[in-house]
Amino acid sequence: MEQQAQSRVSASGRPRVLVVEDSPLQRRVIARYLTDQDLDVFTAADGVEALEKARQAPPDLVLLDLVLPGLDGFEVCRLLKEGASTAGTPIVIITSRSSREERIRGLECGADDFLVKPVDRKELLIRTKSLLRRKQLMDTLLNEASRDPLTGLYNRRRLAMEMQRELARAKRYNLQLAVILLDVDDFKRYNDTYGHPAGDEVLKELAGLLTVHTREADTVYRYGGEEFIVLMPQTGPEGGMAGAENIRRQVAGHLFGGGGDRPAGHLTVSLGVAVFPEHGENADELLCAADRAMYRAKREGKNRALAAD
Repeated sequence: MEQQAQSRVSASGRPRVLVVEDSPLQRRVIARYLTDQDLDVFTAADGVEALEKARQAPPDLVLLDLVLPGLDGFEVCRLLKEGASTAGTPIVIITSRSSREERIRGLECGADDFLVKPVDRKELLIRTKSLLRRKQLMDTLLNEASRDPLTGLYNRRRLAMEMQRELARAKRYNLQLAVILLDVDDFKRYNDTYGHPAGDEVLKELAGLLTVHTREADTVYRYGGEEFIVLMPQTGPEGGMAGAENIRRQVAGHLFGGGGDRPAGHLTVSLGVAVFPEHGENADELLCAADRAMYRAKREGKNRALAAD
């Protein structure tokens, strides 16, 4: 899961548009319409290829034909909207038929707009520019609203959104999902001794440490105060505990830098691990299970990671 929520532009700095069309002629026509629009256009001939390319390089806009070999456009649309990196990507369905039933079904799958074949160049460009502008604005607003101002990590609001999405995917595809809840040991005493500004500096340094020492697929959130959450998709109890133990070890071995009245020194964290579906069927149950495990780690001596009962 990406640590950033900004618009996914290519290395060239231009928005990426994925054209999914099984007809080579139609693919060339649509791509040619877009070539002089300061966009990076890439194409796919079927649903499987489209999903793979979107996974490798998430697009900013998808132009999606309905009639495709294998997976049809409705299924591709649904799967893109379920993907963690493509859920917010606008999708325009292109169809030779524009029946009411198709539009309703497309909207149910998450489509944002529709175009009827043969595609009119002017209409295509207007809709493309409009959706890309909206996407950029929404990405900016979401990023600002989803960030903790102190640490720069995603906040509790973003956690609630992404846990729902990851749980829906885990249930649909019979996957596991691990949640790590960690709390800085004796942090109140540190704040009382050196002051809250010094404590804030420690939290910022800890946030950077957590980001570095978690997997690319994982996401770190500031849950509140000195508590942090790590969300680990497609991870079971063993992987969750391995991730938690790695975090515990990295924090315990890290020399937190001093500055002003803040001394350089070591801190420890206590961690609780809960896994879907073993320890909970929904977000509240998982977080409560991880919370209980974390407090059990505190009671048993701190500086340790424990799994939920």
